[in-house]
Amino acid sequence: MQKIKRLLMLFLVLAVFVSGFAFPFEAFARSKVNSYSEPYELRAVSLSETTAKIRWNLKEKLKSDSGYQVLVYNKKKKRYVSAGYTKYKKFNLTKLPQTDVRKIKVRTYRKKKGKKYYGKASYLK
Repeated sequence: MQKIKRLLMLFLVLAVFVSGFAFPFEAFARSKVNSYSEPYELRAVSLSETTAKIRWNLKEKLKSDSGYQVLVYNKKKKRYVSAGYTKYKKFNLTKLPQTDVRKIKVRTYRKKKGKKYYGKASYLK
């Protein structure tokens, strides 16, 4: 009986020791999935009542599993909604709502195991 208690205690100590190291490394790995900087020099090339052509730059070159997501602020929903995805540093927005203020943001994404991980966004107001 004493040997079983010692074996169980050793197992618990080992489990606590291993879990103490496993969680920080896993959290660190998840945070580094998308290490792209935010797009910069986001600008509208042309604007009309319901369309907009936008362009931006990125310091790094995108990898094949990456791209950009363009989002437009929806006044009714009071949040940004996706307007689409692209692999290029430009995007044409169509069928925009006719409002005085248009808020647009662009952020990078990176795919890993079928899931998209998003980076910091750049805003055009």
